Amino acid sequence: MYRKRCGRDSGRLRVNPIFFMSVEISGTRIVPVSCGYSANLLLWRNSARLACCWRASHLPAICKKTIAESGVSDRIIALTGTSNEELETLYSNALALIFPSLEEGFGWPIAEAQACGCPVATTNRPPMTEVAGGTVIFFDPDDPVGAAQAIAAGLRQREQLSEEGLKNVARFDEEKIVEEYRSLYASILTGRA
Repeated sequence: MYRKRCGRDSGRLRVNPIFFMSVEISGTRIVPVSCGYSANLLLWRNSARLACCWRASHLPAICKKTIAESGVSDRIIALTGTSNEELETLYSNALALIFPSLEEGFGWPIAEAQACGCPVATTNRPPMTEVAGGTVIFFDPDDPVGAAQAIAAGLRQREQLSEEGLKNVARFDEEKIVEEYRSLYASILTGRA
C-alpha cells in the first residue's frame, strides 16, 4: 500500500485544486456517467480541475468523446499510462478521489487514496461500501446531479473524512492481515474454529 510513500511529485501533476478520478474501462456506461458527476462538480467549484487516469497507454475513444462534450473539457486532464508514483501524487494532493465504480473485485483505489489521506467519494454499491466502511462520501451512480451534490456537501467535512479514512485503511495493513491469517490457521489446526 502507499502509506509509506505518498506525496511525491512527478512533474506533470502540478495542478491544484484537483479532483481525481481513477477510471478503468470495462464497459462504456461508466464514462458518460462519471463525466456527468465531474461536470457538475467542476461547474460548482470554479477553480477546480479533474484528473482522469487510465493505466492504459491510450485514451479510449468513448472517453475522448465524453470529455469533449462535457462542457468543461478545458478543466479535465486526461492522463494515460499513469505510474504508481503519479497515482501516489494524485492521491496525496487531490481534494478527493471520485471512484464511480459500478462493480469491483475489491476496490483498491479506495484503500490507496485513504492511505494517502485523500477523501473518497464512491458509489453506494458493494464492495465499495465494505472497503470504505462509513468513512467516505457515498452516492447513487444513477443520479449524476445528486452525486455531484452529495460530493460537494460531503467535502465540507474534508479533514474529518481524511482522518477517518486513515483509520479505516489501517484494517488493510499487511502485518495485521498476516497475523489474522496466522490466528485463523492456528485456531483451525487446534479445532477452535
